[in-house]
Amino acid sequence: MKLFSIIFLAIYVFGIFGKPSEDSHNDKSVQEYVDSLVDHDKFKSKGMHSLNDTTIKNIWSHFKSKHNRSYHSSEEENKRFDTFHGHLKYVLESNNNETCTFKLELNDYADWTVEEFKAKKTGLKVDSITKRNARDIGKDEDSLPENTDNFDEGRPPMRRLKRQTVYTSFDWRSKYVVSSVKDQK
Repeated sequence: MKLFSIIFLAIYVFGIFGKPSEDSHNDKSVQEYVDSLVDHDKFKSKGMHSLNDTTIKNIWSHFKSKHNRSYHSSEEENKRFDTFHGHLKYVLESNNNETCTFKLELNDYADWTVEEFKAKKTGLKVDSITKRNARDIGKDEDSLPENTDNFDEGRPPMRRLKRQTVYTSFDWRSKYVVSSVKDQK
C-alpha cells in the first residue's frame, strides 16, 4: 500500500510539474509569438508564402487563446480568420519594410474589420451629465452652443469664435469637447 501511495504521488507530481503547460506561450503577446515563429529574412524575400498554413493556424490559435475568443459558427470563425490573416499580412509586411520608422503589433482587435472597429471604438460619445454641463456653461461666448444634440451625430457645427485674442494655452476640458480615454494600455 505504501508503494502504491508513493507511485501515485510521483505520477501526480509529474503530471502537474513534469510536462510543459498547454499555455506555455500564453505569457507572450501575440506579436512576440508571431516574431518567434517567423523567419523575417525569409519573409522579406518570399512574403506570406514563407509562412505555411500550420504556422498561420498556430498563430491564429494563440490569438484566440490569448484573447479568449470563441465564435458561434464555423462561418463566423472563417470570416474572423480571414480578417486576422489580412491583418497579420499587413503587420508583417509593414514591420519588414525598412523605410518604416515604426513597428506595428497585432492586438486584441486583429479579428475585427476596420468597419467594426470604427463603429464600436471611434466617435465622440457624450453622456447625459456632460451634455447637461455643456448647457450650463453656454453663457461663455466661446463655449459650445446650447443645443448639444449634434454630439450624437459626430461633432458640433463649426462657427467662428467672437474672441479676437489668441490664447497661449487653452484647456479643451473646460469646454467639454474632449472625451475620456477609452482603451489605452
